[in-house]
This record gives sequence, structure tokens and C-alpha cells, in this order.
Amino acid sequence: VAFANGAFSLSRAAQDSIFGQTLSDGPHTLHLVATDTVGNISSFDFTFTLDTPAPVLQAPVVINEGNKQRSRIDTIELPFSENVSAALSLADLQLLRNGGDIVPLNGVSLTFSGTHAALDLRTLVLPDGDYVLKVIPDAIADAAGNFLDVDIDGVGDPGTGKFGSVAFFKLAGDANADRNVN
Repeated sequence: VAFANGAFSLSRAAQDSIFGQTLSDGPHTLHLVATDTVGNISSFDFTFTLDTPAPVLQAPVVINEGNKQRSRIDTIELPFSENVSAALSLADLQLLRNGGDIVPLNGVSLTFSGTHAALDLRTLVLPDGDYVLKVIPDAIADAAGNFLDVDIDGVGDPGTGKFGSVAFFKLAGDANADRNVN
């Protein structure tokens, strides 16, 4: 336990020690009792939620609201296991065309609804090609500070060079996503 100016922090090991075993994720209440130098006693309950899992990008990622046509790409919906809206921004996304050409996301908007982020690409002119949207975890975290886990190994991946990827293609005239002009 670390004390400074009336504040304290408890390490994970200290929390587990107080609980008597490994503290599980979820809501908890810590009952605190303090005694000052003259013997005055005060107590209060501190309620908190322990959140240790790293958020992940979940399947399915939905392109164009599930419509099969690939004549244009309007939206990409990214479902996460937890709300990352306070941390996720366009700077965390990189769009590549045909294996390496970076497509600037100028004019693109990113909106949030709970655990879902929606990338609106309607203002972006995308030439035909194969695309990969990289989701870079370096700054993406949930409210508890757990960073995005892109390889789903239970550990956040900031600074590792790893990234989540969403592959899709655009082909003018392709009405049913079969890579043929219909």
C-alpha cells in the first residue's frame, strides 16, 4: 500500500492479499478503517470494478451494413469487446491499397455506439483494388487502461508492431461480391 497526501493506491498483489485469494473481475467493495494519531476512527466503503481483460476487435466486422455489393465502400463497422471510444481515433487506423499504398483518411469520420465504432468512408474516393484496414493498438484502450489485444492472447499489444486487420475489396460494377462486374 502506498500513501501520499491522504491518497493511497493498492497494487494487484495487495488487493489479492486483502481479499485472501485472487480477486476476480467485476464489482467489489473495500471497507476501509482509519485511525489517526489521537485514536479517532473513521471508516468508509470504497466500491470499484476490477477490469483486467484487454479489449479485442471482434468478428464479424461489417462492411456496407452487410450488403454484398462492392461497387463502392461506404462504411466499416468495427465491433469491440469493450467500449474503446475514449481512446480510438482515426490516427489508430491505417488504410492500405494493393498491399502497401497508404490511402489517407482525409474527410473520413469515425463514430461510436457503445462497443461499436463505425468508419464512414462515403467522402473517400476509393479506386478498385484490394484493401486492408489496419487497427493499430498503440493508443487504443478501455476505460480501465487495458490496451487492445489484436492477436487475442489475453495481453494488450501496444508498441509491439502487431495490428488487427480488416481485408476487403472494391470493384466498380460488382453487385454480389464475387469479384466480377455484373
